[in-house]
Order: sequence, then structure tokens, then C-alpha cells
Amino acid sequence: VVVEDPLRVLFKFKHKGSREMPLILGQLPVLPKHFWADRDFSKGNLDFPLGSGPYKVVDVKAGRSVRYERV
Repeated sequence: VVVEDPLRVLFKFKHKGSREMPLILGQLPVLPKHFWADRDFSKGNLDFPLGSGPYKVVDVKAGRSVRYERV
């Protein structure tokens, strides 16, 4: 991953010709390092970072519903 400027990152792949990986990565949000720093990836959680859109997640009932609030 190369940080090109404050608003852009560039992903470089070892294997050329993969059509799926750019599509998968293109759907993921780019999040700051401090969001991931203290996470234990062996445990699941329902913590959602504040994204760049007009809404934030305020309540999650796993498998049932997600409630959003306008920021």
C-alpha cells in the first residue's frame, strides 16, 4: 500500500492479472491506523468506524437490524 496523498492510497499486487482482488479491495473503506491498532482479530466485534458518509451506526442487533443516525 502506497499513500499517494492525504486522500488517496495505491494498492500494488504481487501477482498481475488478478481481476478479483482490485474489485474486493475497492469495496473496503480506508481507515486510519489508530482504528486498527489495538484490535484483537481473533475476536469478532460490532464496532463500526465513522465513515465519510452522512450517517453513523448507532445501534446493531446482530442478524436483525442496524440503526443509523445522521451526522
